[in-house]
Amino acid sequence: MTARNELRSAKRLSGFDRLIRSAYLVVTLAGPAWAKEFLLPIVLAAFTSFLLPPLISRIERAGIKSVFAVLGVVAVAFVIIGAICATISVQSLELVNSLPKYPDNIHAKWVANPAPS
Repeated sequence: MTARNELRSAKRLSGFDRLIRSAYLVVTLAGPAWAKEFLLPIVLAAFTSFLLPPLISRIERAGIKSVFAVLGVVAVAFVIIGAICATISVQSLELVNSLPKYPDNIHAKWVANPAPS
């Protein structure tokens, strides 16, 4: 009788193991999607922290104090990021403003590609 009870508990454990594994899979796949707003700035900061120190060390070797090297590199990085953001916003604004010029073309493409049902 004890062997039978052990077999039953092993079967229950394997079902519970499958449930735990499924929960781990859901958390592993869905967790980053839920935490995107939190993780994205951290990942960008880590990426930036790997990119900027080599530039700072080169500027320091040229004879500029470390404070000014850091401030200069960070200022240039912000200018580049701002230029990219400004370009994207101007281009998207031009796209939105040009959409009313093409209503027939947009409608024809919309009708040609029906939504999947």
